[in-house]
Amino acid sequence: MRHAPIRSGSNEEVAPPLDVQAYAPSKPVAEMSDEEFSEWLCMLPPCPGIRSIDDDDSEEDARIEADIAAGRVYPHSLVGEWLKTAGSPEWKSFQEWLAIRDA
Repeated sequence: MRHAPIRSGSNEEVAPPLDVQAYAPSKPVAEMSDEEFSEWLCMLPPCPGIRSIDDDDSEEDARIEADIAAGRVYPHSLVGEWLKTAGSPEWKSFQEWLAIRDA
């Protein structure tokens, strides 16, 4: 895996994985031009679990469409009710919460 270089004097070192400071912008994001911001974004390493715009979505899209067609969807109000438990001792995965709620 390639990591963005850290500029320290004339030497360029490779930042170790998960070194957040290595990827800190050189100035506040609000003060960056569009080009500077784009360059900074491009130097960031990939984030596990966050899909890239370049990822092939066809398999995931087919699964989602099949779920919708089969009625495996939940209303926003129900998901909102579950999200209100976030950070509390009652927090459970959605499926666990749903099983307890519907019991």
